[in-house]
Amino acid sequence: MLTASQLRRLVKYNPKTGLIFWNGSKGRAKPGSLANMHYKRGIPLISLDGHSYQAKRLVWLYMTGKWPNQTVACVNGDRSDLRWTNLREASIAQSRAFIPPRSKHGVKGVWITRHGRYVAEIRLARQKKYLGQFRTLEEASAAYAEAAKAAFGFFARPQ
Repeated sequence: MLTASQLRRLVKYNPKTGLIFWNGSKGRAKPGSLANMHYKRGIPLISLDGHSYQAKRLVWLYMTGKWPNQTVACVNGDRSDLRWTNLREASIAQSRAFIPPRSKHGVKGVWITRHGRYVAEIRLARQKKYLGQFRTLEEASAAYAEAAKAAFGFFARPQ
C-alpha cells in the first residue's frame, strides 16, 4: 500500500490549483512536468508503480498523510477539479445524494402516479421512506428537499 511519504517523493501537489506534478523522472516524463491522468467512467486516475489510483484519493493522502476512511467527494461536482478546497470526505450515501437528478421532471425523489399526483420518496440506509402525495411537482420537490437536507446536510442536492 502506498504511503504518504512515498507519494510525496513521487509527486508534488499544488492545493490551490489542484495540479499534480512529477518530482522525479517517470518514464519519459521530466521532473516538474504535469502528472498524466487517464479516466475511467469520468474519474481521473494516476498510475504509480504499476497501480492506478483515483487522483482525489491521492490528494487526500498527500494532504492528510492517511488514506480516506470513506469516499472523497468533489464539492462542486466536477471530478477533475482537484483543488483541496473542493474535496470532502463523504459516505457512499452522501456521495450519491450529491449526484444531480436524472428524472424527466428534473427533481430527485419524485414520481407521478397514473392519477396525476406527485409522490415524494427518499432512500435512507437502503430503505425507501415515503414522504407523501402532493398535487404539484413543487410541493413534492420541497418535501424531498427538506428530507434530503435533514438526512444529508451539506451533500443534499435535490435539483
